[in-house]
Amino acid sequence: TTTTTTTKLAAIRIGKYWDKRVEIFGDTKAFLPLTQKNALKDHMVPLRLGFARFLPGKDPTGRGLIYIDPSKQDKTKYTRESMQCALWYMIHASLECESSQQKGLIFVACPRKAKFGQVDRTLIKMNISSIKGCLPVRLSAIHICHPPSFFSTIFPIIRLFLGERLRKRLRVHSGTDQAVLNKLASFGLSKDLLPTDIGGDYVLDHDGWLDARAKEGN
Repeated sequence: TTTTTTTKLAAIRIGKYWDKRVEIFGDTKAFLPLTQKNALKDHMVPLRLGFARFLPGKDPTGRGLIYIDPSKQDKTKYTRESMQCALWYMIHASLECESSQQKGLIFVACPRKAKFGQVDRTLIKMNISSIKGCLPVRLSAIHICHPPSFFSTIFPIIRLFLGERLRKRLRVHSGTDQAVLNKLASFGLSKDLLPTDIGGDYVLDHDGWLDARAKEGN
């Protein structure tokens, strides 16, 4: 029956989730709460760098938003697994909202300031594989804004890693800040939802957000 099939698929996904969680967090910390003082204790450097940052708004359908800035990467300061742990934390934090659990998440990425040396194909593949098959999240859309000049050399690789389903949810927006804002608005992402980095109204305070969550035990 359909119910039985759905239950089996859910069980397989849960199994994959815990297998991946043990793989990147380790045998002990994988089973600790995903909080800054527990499972993330040794991964605060990549978490603080702000490669992935929380946006508090929701699109008109209730989907949560995560802002990705590849220029924040510094491979000399962390391992790939540690950065992956930081991304897991951000996604789990976003999924604390019920509407995001039901409707999914949107990634808004801006690699405008990124340098070619910051491109880590292995990490990209690792993060996408987590999202595709392990994390309990529906990635509803990926918007890449202001791609740098070298983007054309890595875009085919990103598309390959994404797979057919996620490729259909990928959009790339170039042009002036206003042109990109207009394109995002056509997808329901109004200026008030977006960070000032790309011409939006929301002022990111990643450190303040993390500090507030730490005080709450998250």
